[in-house]
Amino acid sequence: MDEKKPLVSRLREDPFQGALLGLGVLCLWTWLVLPLGRELLTVKRQNEVRKEKLEQLALFAARWDPEQEAREKSLLEQGKRENPSLPPEAWLGALEAAAARNGLQVIRLAPLTPKGKKDPAGLEAELEGSYPRLVTFFRWWEARYPGVWTREGRLEAREKGEKVLFHGKFITGPVKSSKSGEIHTSY
Repeated sequence: MDEKKPLVSRLREDPFQGALLGLGVLCLWTWLVLPLGRELLTVKRQNEVRKEKLEQLALFAARWDPEQEAREKSLLEQGKRENPSLPPEAWLGALEAAAARNGLQVIRLAPLTPKGKKDPAGLEAELEGSYPRLVTFFRWWEARYPGVWTREGRLEAREKGEKVLFHGKFITGPVKSSKSGEIHTSY
């Protein structure tokens, strides 16, 4: 009767069996550990995203001033009462004059007519000038015409950043935050 040799002795006699056993253990370990590692990496990424969002929320909460928000809201309501949904013709000349006064060049103004309507509800505009002048223009515009909103605006740097081109839409009406769902998409 053959005595059963211990595993270590058999592996010493036949190195091929030892290599196969080692490869089998490595495959089994890989099969068990790799999916767990992927799951851990996914959880780590999700936690990093949550942490970034919490940091952004904390930054917003630190800067938020409820009194200033109330003042801005009352100014907006006052502006809506004074200038209720003005037609584009009422502020077209003012837009050109304000742009010229702020040192901006009006490249293009085109009426923006919603689908199925005859009257324009806004203007598509291209303004060119320096970035500080554009910012000054938009601050003045928002204060003077609070019922007129800019939408789909984009800035493009020209002449090595010395000039900026604004291309966007000026719209009147009940346009609010995109989260409120009151933005009309018929333009």
